[in-house]
Amino acid sequence: MVILAIPSAFSYFMSSNSPAISQAMFFMGRIIRSGRGRTADRSGSLIVNQPLYLSLDVHPQTQQSLADAREFMRHAYTGPVKLPDVSAMANMSPYHFLRVHKEIYGETPHEFLTRLRIGRAKSLLAGGGHNVTEVCFEVGFSSLGSFSALFRERVGVSPSEYRRHVRSGIVVPREIRPLFVPTCFFSMLRGFPGDG
Repeated sequence: MVILAIPSAFSYFMSSNSPAISQAMFFMGRIIRSGRGRTADRSGSLIVNQPLYLSLDVHPQTQQSLADAREFMRHAYTGPVKLPDVSAMANMSPYHFLRVHKEIYGETPHEFLTRLRIGRAKSLLAGGGHNVTEVCFEVGFSSLGSFSALFRERVGVSPSEYRRHVRSGIVVPREIRPLFVPTCFFSMLRGFPGDG
């Protein structure tokens, strides 16, 4: 049984090179979103009844190979990165690499690469020294239209709107953090579960 606290740095842990941390965060997120496998005790603490480490019996060499391939993607994201090239860094076939990466990290290599590129694009747009087209090509996209559409899908606003908001002093949050409210405050307002 594991007592689960919702982490405020969820995205930081998801981008970790450690397969164990990434997979634990992936499964915690799945359990939280699904609402299954959890019960609350008298204090309102969330108790997870499902095992978080379902497939961490991955060979250490495989873990290291995946971490090396992920590090390669971190450094090469500004150019075209192809699955055969990345899987070769891990000494795996492309399909096996894709399957194992998704299982361990909870996201495909393409999703990881896209997240890196969008994060860097947000930094460059906030910095103010680049226009949207320059940012698009600098972070590794080859089409301004696909970059703008993907940016809007992931961030919620277009790149030019994001840049305008950041420059005007209106802060667009990078993520919405879960609000931590101690259980004692809930119990003062609502009472304990089961109290009439």
